[in-house]
Amino acid sequence: MAISPISYVKTFLEKEEYLEAFDLLEGVVIRKSPDEESLQQACAWIPKLLSQLTEQKQESILMECCEALQHFPNLKEQAVEILTLYGELAQKKGLSQGAIQSFASAACLIPSSELDRKLSNTILLQRNLSSHKRLKQKLNKVAGLEDPKPFQDLLESIDTLHQRFSTENSDIASLYEAAKEVYRGLNINQKRKYLDFWETFILEAKKDMPLNNEHCLVVSYRKKLEDVRAYFREKGKTREVQKERAAKMREFFQTLLEDAIFLLGEPPCKYDIRAMGSLAREEVCPYSDLEYFILIEKEEEREYFQTLIQIFDLQIRSLGEANSKQEFLNFKQKLGLQIDPADEPLIG
Repeated sequence: MAISPISYVKTFLEKEEYLEAFDLLEGVVIRKSPDEESLQQACAWIPKLLSQLTEQKQESILMECCEALQHFPNLKEQAVEILTLYGELAQKKGLSQGAIQSFASAACLIPSSELDRKLSNTILLQRNLSSHKRLKQKLNKVAGLEDPKPFQDLLESIDTLHQRFSTENSDIASLYEAAKEVYRGLNINQKRKYLDFWETFILEAKKDMPLNNEHCLVVSYRKKLEDVRAYFREKGKTREVQKERAAKMREFFQTLLEDAIFLLGEPPCKYDIRAMGSLAREEVCPYSDLEYFILIEKEEEREYFQTLIQIFDLQIRSLGEANSKQEFLNFKQKLGLQIDPADEPLIG
């Protein structure tokens, strides 16, 4: 009786011969049309094996496993685990789009507040909120002013980040620490002037945001989109209804853009964002994709708007309805709202 390849993998793992286990697991068990039981066992071993592999081999085996899992709808839990591992690897490598697509695919298979947190954090990491140098510079600049309001406004902006965008204190802990460093450097009279709102600020800094409440970025987007789509069930005169539906969808996109700009900072020059396609014609449907372009005043500020487009793309992808360019991440989720894949946004 022939011994199955999966048995050899187990033997290699027990002997800590990890490269041999990898070669057999990826090249034979996963890639060569595995049966459901063998693939299930392979998925159980992959987390243990990953820590012993280079990033390149980690990515390779996770991609192959994702591809294989698409043919086994009963292995949802295994698919979620492998997709999450791939997302974490992509995030570690700075590949935000791959990370968010992976987490979104997993969340479509089995909804999870933990995956919502990972989706939200991937958007936040696009702008590296842990860097507080610029914030400290702003705080130091206004700390000595007679009027305490500019200092208070900056503290409130940190609270807004915490309340609207973070899911746990560690997301923006360094921003709070930057504010504390500046406050500690103030003289006694300045501290007295800021005392009322400083105490409120410290209380906010100690709050943890529940993972699945309205403050979780992706949860709030999902809810807003559901509200917009519910409006499409309203009846009335055709042209009037079309205009109202388009207005609701524009409001939703405006929310995403305002959040993206809040994360990125105020635009460095004048700009104009225009929709194209069905939204521009006011013929939008509940699951229409989005086409748009950006006109900017200064060509030298293009980088800001390229980053804005990246954040906006991640926000849209976090909803789990966009088709991935990486085919192995498309787990047959219902396609809907996405940036038109055939028409990348233009900046001019």
